[in-house]
Amino acid sequence: MRDQSFVAAPPEGLDDPHEFYLDHYRNPRNRWLLEAPDAVGTVEAANGAVLTILLRLGMDDFDNIRIADAAFQSYRCGVALAYASLLTELLPGMTTAEAAAILPESLMSRFGTSAIAGASAALAIAALREALAASRPPSA
Repeated sequence: MRDQSFVAAPPEGLDDPHEFYLDHYRNPRNRWLLEAPDAVGTVEAANGAVLTILLRLGMDDFDNIRIADAAFQSYRCGVALAYASLLTELLPGMTTAEAAAILPESLMSRFGTSAIAGASAALAIAALREALAASRPPSA
């Protein structure tokens, strides 16, 4: 299983966790509707925030199911948007088992540990796990 410590390394020039968060908040990556996804997971928080993770899956040379592409949609929570942006950047290339092992704390180590950050990181991971649980075999 892949070491989750890779989550902790921000891009060069974004050493400050707050700046790294703001970069994902202001410039979210992978915020679109992925055409013909193999997996979709949607979760709603108590505050009404909704997050959907969409995955396209593929097989590698060793018959492992890997995430080929990841996207998200989010509503009503900018913190969850930033976490989903970070998460969808990390997922491509991972096996589904590696993705299922990601913990909210792995994401929080980059953006902070406040209560709202923890809830938003957990929301992103919950949407990912819903998608993985609902996945169908990879597209041909």
